[in-house]
Amino acid sequence: MTVLRSRRFRRAALLFAALFVFAVVTQLGVGWYQRWAAARADLRATVHDIRQELRYESRWELTRLRQADLGGRYYIVDASGLLIDVEGFAADLTFRADVTDLQPGIHSLTVPLTNETWRLLVAPVKGGRVTLGVSPPEDITGVDDRLQENAKRFGESLERATRVTPSDIDRNLYYAVLDDRGSVRFAIGGIPLRLVEYPKSPIDEVEEMAGRSTLTYALLSVPFVTASGKTVGTITAFEELAPQPWFSFSAWLVNLSSSLALAFVGTLIGVRYIPDEFRPEELLVDALQKGESPTVEFKESLRWDHWRAPAGQPDDPRKPAEQKGVAEAVAVKAVAGFLNSRPGGTLLIGVADDRKVVGLDRDYDSLAKPGEGPVGPDKQRDRFQLHLRNLLATKIGRDVSNLCVTMAIVYRDGKDVCLVHASSSPTPVYIAVPKGKAFYLRVGAATVELDVEEAVAYCRERWPAPLLARVLRLTRPA
Repeated sequence: MTVLRSRRFRRAALLFAALFVFAVVTQLGVGWYQRWAAARADLRATVHDIRQELRYESRWELTRLRQADLGGRYYIVDASGLLIDVEGFAADLTFRADVTDLQPGIHSLTVPLTNETWRLLVAPVKGGRVTLGVSPPEDITGVDDRLQENAKRFGESLERATRVTPSDIDRNLYYAVLDDRGSVRFAIGGIPLRLVEYPKSPIDEVEEMAGRSTLTYALLSVPFVTASGKTVGTITAFEELAPQPWFSFSAWLVNLSSSLALAFVGTLIGVRYIPDEFRPEELLVDALQKGESPTVEFKESLRWDHWRAPAGQPDDPRKPAEQKGVAEAVAVKAVAGFLNSRPGGTLLIGVADDRKVVGLDRDYDSLAKPGEGPVGPDKQRDRFQLHLRNLLATKIGRDVSNLCVTMAIVYRDGKDVCLVHASSSPTPVYIAVPKGKAFYLRVGAATVELDVEEAVAYCRERWPAPLLARVLRLTRPA
């Protein structure tokens, strides 16, 4: 059985490796799916909230949108390219505006598409410009002074201006920072910029877009359509994506540790269902070298064990006909004992206790039909195996014998030897006897019969009830 055990160990190792790889791939796939599923859900929720607050009737009606406290990050662009609103600006994404109309100084501007009046201050800085604005300006006293005071917080360089955050500026002011080429470095609110380039995704599809740094974003662009069916602009929601799970060290660490645990538990559960790799030639050689053991038993023949006469009389190899069933019962008990044991085992028929190969000729002769002439070795072997298979099916049960018992005949030293390999049974195996049913177990190099108490205790330990069945049994009222 050393040969079988070593191969069983290798097959368990292969099962562990397969489960481990499957767990890793599955978790990475689930992580990737969850990453996108969460992004899609968030982006669609953001777009839905914006649509509830946004109106268009011959022009954009933005009062409700300006007053709403919406979550998420988004920008709204008119069909002509006018930036209507932006929240949660992502500097990694590419935005470029037409700067020809952004002349330094304070200006008043009415935007026809929104009917909003703006008071704007364009303050030049080294490398670009800062535009601050408020709408409507009549709601704020000393609006020009406040614009100029806030402009000082941006400093004199583009680099310093990009470090300013919305919390550094008065709450009712919006602003945008642009470089000399018109690239928008930051923007918040509805500063009226005419965009000539901005990120877009396929309509109604979530797309991954790489930023200018190592960050990536998920974008969802949805057209804004009027009641008449005219598309007047685009709403684009976006959010920063977590790194791909296969590029994240922390994700790999979690996946590997959990996959190892899952593979280990799966192997513990599945190893009992791994059938032994039955190689009769190698098993016979190993058994003849090592002799009988907890997993190997020898039997001279199936039906005609050598019978020794009482002292003083010559041995007679024949047995009375009524003893044939007794001899066969010994073989059935040995197989049942192996089936009930954890490692299983192999019965070698045609081998004496001293490891001498005696063959199956007497069993072949006993199975010959009356008046039948000589038959070939193949037919003799088939007849023997069919008889043994039917015997085990009758005594043990056809389901268990078909599932757990494998047999083969090996030609050795000019004689046939039948190897009956019994894998560990998934259920207890009982044999019908005149007094009822008997439970046999392989203990050491012998097959023993357990009494009722021993059999019940062993079966509870060997085949424990499923967890759910045990819970139901404990909760069942007395």
